[in-house]
Amino acid sequence: QQSEDVVIEGCVVTDNSAYGIHPGSGSRRPIVRNNKSLRNSIGIFVCWRVKEGIFEDNEICDNEKAGVSIGHKDTDNVFRDNLIARNGIYGILFREELEPMGAHRNLIEDNQIIDNGSEGKGYGIYINGETHDVRIIGNSIEGSPYGIYICPGATRIIVRDNKFIRCSAEGIHIESTESQVELSGNEVR
Repeated sequence: QQSEDVVIEGCVVTDNSAYGIHPGSGSRRPIVRNNKSLRNSIGIFVCWRVKEGIFEDNEICDNEKAGVSIGHKDTDNVFRDNLIARNGIYGILFREELEPMGAHRNLIEDNQIIDNGSEGKGYGIYINGETHDVRIIGNSIEGSPYGIYICPGATRIIVRDNKFIRCSAEGIHIESTESQVELSGNEVR
């Protein structure tokens, strides 16, 4: 809890009944790189007030509920070049939070987000709560019913240059016209 500049690198974390990798409350600038988090309940659980973290080049696969769960005041983090695949419901879950507690200003970039969820219920990226200023750029999102699902209350979301492949329901689903979602350069196949 409340650690700074911790590096988790080159680890294999498997078969935990709860979280695989869990940056604790108040962590600043954690680096989580080149790890495998497999077959846990949640692959990476970003706890409360985790800020300015780098999560890159990880394999986050086959977890029961979610590959990545982020929420309570977790701001200014970067998720880049990860393989997030075959997780039970969510590839990346932004938890439901009120605006003062939201996971704002996070970057999701150049990830492979593949086959998360099951037929009819599954999300590559699910943005819940009053979350704002999230950038989703250059990802390949494949094989989930919904590629990106943006709930009411989430706003100022940038979705740019992503590829949506085999999303059986929708590539991008926006629940509210007030969400202020900027869409550009996305490809849906």
